[in-house]
Amino acid sequence: MNNINDLSNSQSLASISNIAHEEWLNIFVDNQSRINEWFDRQFSIYPPPLYASVDLRFAGYKLAPVDTNLFSAGFNNISKTDYPLAISAIKEALLKRKLPANWLLIPENHTRNLAYWENVHILQQLFSAAGCQIKIGSLLPELHTKKTLSFTFGEIELHPLTQGENGLIASDFQAEAILLNNDFAEGIPVLFKNARHPIYPPPQAGWHRRRKSQHAYFYQEFAKEFAEFLNINSWLISTIESRLDNINLENQETLDALAEKADHLFMQVDAEYQRRHIAQSPFVMLKADAGTYGQAVISVASREACLNLTRKQKQEMRFTKGKQPVDAVLLQEGVYTAEFFSDNHIVAEPVIYLIDGKAIGAFYRVNSKQTAHDNLNKPGMEFKSFSLMEQFESVDTRPSSNYVRCYAYTVIARLAALAAAKELIDLEGE
Repeated sequence: MNNINDLSNSQSLASISNIAHEEWLNIFVDNQSRINEWFDRQFSIYPPPLYASVDLRFAGYKLAPVDTNLFSAGFNNISKTDYPLAISAIKEALLKRKLPANWLLIPENHTRNLAYWENVHILQQLFSAAGCQIKIGSLLPELHTKKTLSFTFGEIELHPLTQGENGLIASDFQAEAILLNNDFAEGIPVLFKNARHPIYPPPQAGWHRRRKSQHAYFYQEFAKEFAEFLNINSWLISTIESRLDNINLENQETLDALAEKADHLFMQVDAEYQRRHIAQSPFVMLKADAGTYGQAVISVASREACLNLTRKQKQEMRFTKGKQPVDAVLLQEGVYTAEFFSDNHIVAEPVIYLIDGKAIGAFYRVNSKQTAHDNLNKPGMEFKSFSLMEQFESVDTRPSSNYVRCYAYTVIARLAALAAAKELIDLEGE
């Protein structure tokens, strides 16, 4: 996984295919004040995740989120120019939520993924710059004393965790709040089951319990309300989904049921395409209903493709992170990407990072080995940052097309964060 923040020695947005139509995005810029007030009202009812990230797809004729991550691990890919946005948002969140200053950051147990450790390092730096004392507590079972990891970007100190009278302790550091960057895909560790500290995100939001279909349900609710508020069609900012439970892709009954659900979804999307004279062919993404890292995600172009999944495709859909078996599938309307870099048309999709419901950073995921209808979160992916601050600071009486597109990204990402907020309330109530 390479970081290509300097891919073109600039921080410009991706180019757009000549078939794309982006004029409709102006509705977001034309209603900025109203939109901000709408989000303020909603977030006062549904507190947003302390941090999150949203993968978007812009096809020209629609802009929709395709994945929302509550344990975001790409802070190393956002532009340094945007660090002040992140630090300011953390300060505001601490003040608004009346949170303490002593934090424990709990990372994944990666030992070789350098990009991930850089993400942890930057996340720690951002909270430190916001006035927090923040140490990194490790869940590695073999760690009994402090361990220092040295990298080209700096050092990381890992501390073993113990349960004290007043909560978790990392070495001799008493935590008052916990920042999870570990999605607990295999379940909640004993140390966190009766934790006395505020924990963000809550452990219940890990992939042992969270489901993409539930997030999609809440997103659809808010997308319809928001679309009505702006007097647009909600299909422009959302995807059509379905879910299939108790799957076994070696079983013909599962394949038949999958094909039937996919066929219905294809007909729905095709009707939208015909209504808008879109010449492209619909496709569907099959995704493990629980899981991350782009694992257990494939693209299918027809009902027949579901009935005739290849051995490789079935293997890809067997397990997700941590070798957790896939027992349910989300069928999601595929969204083409109209964005690309270079003359070779390397396809790209924007990723927006948020803190407390505010967009604080962004980058593109690009992949020269994939096409406009593929999952880009696969081997060959690289990253190109672009600065939100730079896109927004040069506004005159007529915002540029880049400004309009970038602002639209942040609006839809905030809408996904709002869905995640309701999702968290639902998960914590279970």
